[in-house]
Amino acid sequence: MIIPYPKETRERVIVIARRAELRDDAHVVGQVTRGGSLPVESSEEDRYQVWWKGRGVWVKRADVLPFDRAMDYFTKAIRQNPNAADFIARGRLRHENRDFDGALNDYNQAIRLDSTHAWAYRNRGRVWKAKGEFDKAMADFDTAVRLDPNCASAYIDRGIMFDEKGESEKAITDFGTAIELDPTESSAYYCRGVAWKAQDDLEAAIIDYTAVIKLDAKKVGAYLNRGNAYHVKGDLDRAMADYDEAIRINPKYTAAFSNRGGIWMVKGNYDHALADFDEAIRLDPTDVLAHSNRGLILCKKGEFDKALTACDEAIRLDPKYADAYGNRARLRATCPDQRFRDGRKAVGDAKIAHKLSSWSVDTLAVAYAELGDFNTAIRLQKVALKFAPEADKKEFQDRLELYQAKKPYREEVKK
Repeated sequence: MIIPYPKETRERVIVIARRAELRDDAHVVGQVTRGGSLPVESSEEDRYQVWWKGRGVWVKRADVLPFDRAMDYFTKAIRQNPNAADFIARGRLRHENRDFDGALNDYNQAIRLDSTHAWAYRNRGRVWKAKGEFDKAMADFDTAVRLDPNCASAYIDRGIMFDEKGESEKAITDFGTAIELDPTESSAYYCRGVAWKAQDDLEAAIIDYTAVIKLDAKKVGAYLNRGNAYHVKGDLDRAMADYDEAIRINPKYTAAFSNRGGIWMVKGNYDHALADFDEAIRLDPTDVLAHSNRGLILCKKGEFDKALTACDEAIRLDPKYADAYGNRARLRATCPDQRFRDGRKAVGDAKIAHKLSSWSVDTLAVAYAELGDFNTAIRLQKVALKFAPEADKKEFQDRLELYQAKKPYREEVKK
């Protein structure tokens, strides 16, 4: 699923002029049409500095209104002169306020007044998508593209739909078309990067995320996803650098702390990892990844009761999160403190983890070994060894030899 960027939290202004000019200190650099939304960087007496296409530009105060005043403005404008553009503008505001039915009504009115307005269909498609009406959303995006083949954002929205349906080739084609139409549209590169990652083309994903950053150095989601790609490639230092930059830009970006904690964990620095997971949970107590990985770290540090509690909380928050079951299974199977070992429960957790995510064959093996069923443990470990990454093969082989000697595996505590 593509989530382009963390939710925008800055103050915003809404364009009320027919077309608002955007300027640097000397020149007009662009325009935004009526109803457009712009994040505010700073303000002066007669103008706002807003963020647009990766740069700070100026817009006249007379051409915009603060977000919280825009709804009343467009409602009054519609009463005086009903027109498609103003219904579309108010529909966007209602959508952002999660008034989906009100937004649909406004877009329907816009289409009634002008059935050729591509933006009405494109925006209505977004509302249908938010309501879970995916076929209706796709139909509207198709219509928007047909009515305006030069509308880059319509291709992006349709591409996201294709990606979420698992049709990554079609998604990549639509994102590529959007880039051809508007090479400055950073979200098209971002979404294509996500689609490349889904196809395991990490190099192509990294190139697209890098393009996003060149266009807009504040797009923290691009740093996060490029860091994820570097992590999968094994380039931990570059991954760490990207997570660091994401946190510098947005110190409240939970996912960056969770993912950086994962790098510290791989590097063996458990204190730094735990600090990052704790901060992620402080920022978002529902961060399942942070709770699950926190459990893993606490286990490695010998704090087994806290580790079990962390795994339990992750499962409570998301009963379908495979890693949490896997971590709890390993704790119950490999803990050096016999008070926390329970082979039967470990096998139960490992089976759930395997059902949810088939990667956990090695976890099943350690669980069966703790249960004393070494024949099953040996069979499963041979499968795990066959498909193990090269870097893990020695560790997997060592465990296989333990099971062949009828010995269970014990996790080593590292303070």
